[in-house]
Amino acid sequence: MKLIKHILLWGLSLYLFFVFSSTSMADTATSQAGISFTGQEEIRVEEDGGTLQKNQVLPKTEGNRIGSKLPQTGVCEDTNLLITGLVFLGAAIAVEKLRTKRGGRKMKLKTMTMLGLIGSGMLLGASTSTAAPQDVVTGSEDGKGGTSHGYINLTPGDTDDEITEPEEPTVPPGGTGNKGILTLDNIAPLLFSTHKLDGKEQVYTSVVENSNIQVTDKRGEEAGWNVQVSQTPFKDMIDETKVLKGAKLVLPAGTVKAEGNISLAPTVRSVEINADLAVLMNAATGSGAGTWRTVFDKDEIKLTVPAGNKKGEYMSTVTWTLMDAPE
Repeated sequence: MKLIKHILLWGLSLYLFFVFSSTSMADTATSQAGISFTGQEEIRVEEDGGTLQKNQVLPKTEGNRIGSKLPQTGVCEDTNLLITGLVFLGAAIAVEKLRTKRGGRKMKLKTMTMLGLIGSGMLLGASTSTAAPQDVVTGSEDGKGGTSHGYINLTPGDTDDEITEPEEPTVPPGGTGNKGILTLDNIAPLLFSTHKLDGKEQVYTSVVENSNIQVTDKRGEEAGWNVQVSQTPFKDMIDETKVLKGAKLVLPAGTVKAEGNISLAPTVRSVEINADLAVLMNAATGSGAGTWRTVFDKDEIKLTVPAGNKKGEYMSTVTWTLMDAPE
């Protein structure tokens, strides 16, 4: 007889839990709005007769809402309460079985029933969803107005398989193909063509079109950065013992450019490139977020060669280094 009462009371407890839980969830309205930013090429997606221009297919809102990264309405936020309720129920059953196995008295029926009701109540409380702050809509007292919210969540850019292409490609190309959230995207080849020796000091200018340095900072922190440059001596490509003596290579302070960028611009300076690292661009803390270019006038990129050097085809290796902090 006690067993029958036991089963009936437990059945009633679970029935009440599911009835009230389903009623609570049925009264909950859900909606969502979100935005996703990626570095992929834009594609056009045909869906239900409409055309969406997005970087990727939008997530299905009718699917797994809890697994979605978009802001949710109607998602249970009090997971601790849910876990506690389940533990409470499991503990009651486990204790009752343990006491029976060891020959002790079974837990009183009233105690078991009370624990069951408490656990069910916790589960019911956890199932009641709470709207996220950005989803709350409030009506006015006179019934003629209301307030809602605008919302967007910005996260750092991607690091895998995403290359920021040069916005103003040099000719010949200077794209680096670098990947990451802080990248040096384009550097300027320093080419000065072919010239005849005439026995005098000469100043030669670059023949590269659209010479520029491009940096992209997708960290979203305005933590700052700087670009440094250095080079090895000009050596003959056939006979490395032959060096271009006294040569001096100077980069001008270029023009800083960026499109649609509200972050403060980095500063630039003219530098003489040699074996010592020299800071060419510097973004102080609170500046330099997004994509920035320093564009050089090719006639201002100058290589001075003293008289008395030997004929030869000379080449130098120029190293550009992007540091993840201000100078």
